Amino acid sequence: LYAESSCLGCHRGVDIRQGDILGAVSISIPIQGLLNETRHTRLIILMSAIILIGFLIAITYFMTLRLATDLKNAQARLQSMALTDELTGLNNRRQVMARLEEEFQRAIRLGESICLIALDIDRFKRINDSYGHPFGDLVLKRVAERLLSSVRPYDVVGRVGGEEFLIIAPASPSDEALSLASRIITTIRQETIGEGAARVTVTASAGVAVISTHDTDIDDLLRRADRALYQAKTEGRNRVAGP
Repeated sequence: LYAESSCLGCHRGVDIRQGDILGAVSISIPIQGLLNETRHTRLIILMSAIILIGFLIAITYFMTLRLATDLKNAQARLQSMALTDELTGLNNRRQVMARLEEEFQRAIRLGESICLIALDIDRFKRINDSYGHPFGDLVLKRVAERLLSSVRPYDVVGRVGGEEFLIIAPASPSDEALSLASRIITTIRQETIGEGAARVTVTASAGVAVISTHDTDIDDLLRRADRALYQAKTEGRNRVAGP
């Protein structure tokens, strides 16, 4: 504490001049308290850092897991799109041909029968022209549903063109395939398809082909099924033709 001019009046007679040191204040703080506080602060910082790092790791893990799940789902959707007809949910042309090749080779290897049914909706262009393409899409979806409800669990159903469908019937002799095709034709025409004011009774024609010992590949089977379908069309539609 330094002597100021105001201090000299109280300290007369003492050899003190302005600027001399009159006294001092000493302050001591226990070091142990500071050390304890420092350790406590460090512990809080360490725990906060551990919690923060764990939180960041958890967020990263769940984000990575979600990304992997989304990627897996996207891959599944892409695979489904590659094998499935988008409108009807049936096998698309690529998939049904691949399955036909598998069943054809299996039938040859095991000496079993295999039948192929080529089906076509009668006068589908007239439906599109009269009621529009959205209603035509509805007809295709309803026909696809009726196809699936008519076949056996191990039969393969696919849409291979606009209104063209293929049904693969493994291990089926010709009489069973003809019976299956007839059941499908009956199921398709038995109920009217409608939306709003539009109402139509849909019919279809089918051609049946059975594997032959002379067949060298699936094209032989496809050609005979197409010829049988053409026969059903020329004979008046709404019917089945085959061997």
